[in-house]
Amino acid sequence: MSSGPSEPVEDLLQAGYRYAMSICHQPAMAEDLLQEAWYRLLKADGPRIKPYLFTTIRNIFYNQYKREKLVSIVSFDDESQSVDASQSFEIDYAFSAAELEKILTDLKPIEREALYLQAVEGFSVSEVAQLLDVPRGTVHSLIFRAKKKLLKQHAKTASGVMS
Repeated sequence: MSSGPSEPVEDLLQAGYRYAMSICHQPAMAEDLLQEAWYRLLKADGPRIKPYLFTTIRNIFYNQYKREKLVSIVSFDDESQSVDASQSFEIDYAFSAAELEKILTDLKPIEREALYLQAVEGFSVSEVAQLLDVPRGTVHSLIFRAKKKLLKQHAKTASGVMS
């Protein structure tokens, strides 16, 4: 049996599925990611907690992408993409599920992931940085860019430009 506190299995699996969906945005793939992650967690007798499961799901997803060469590498050290921390966004979420799905599909997987962890799962920016194994400033940039893209797409949707 694993050491340390465990979360209720059903709650953990539901959170894991939502997290996998936030990364891959495909139900079948999310189920596969969750199943493989859960198998690995049980096999390793690891702790049954969200951060451990989420990290396993994330590693499986990005390892598959690396093998398939579907991930393009973007340097987060590029100063042209710096973020003004004083800017904030308030998003009016008055759009349909189909519009939201389209908008989220347009985000890069890592942007979706950071936004999901912070906005839906309620992790702090520091916790997201630790989960994603990136600097805290990078998480701020990812969330900033994701929100900016959401606003831009929402404005297009509201004006009827989106097809």
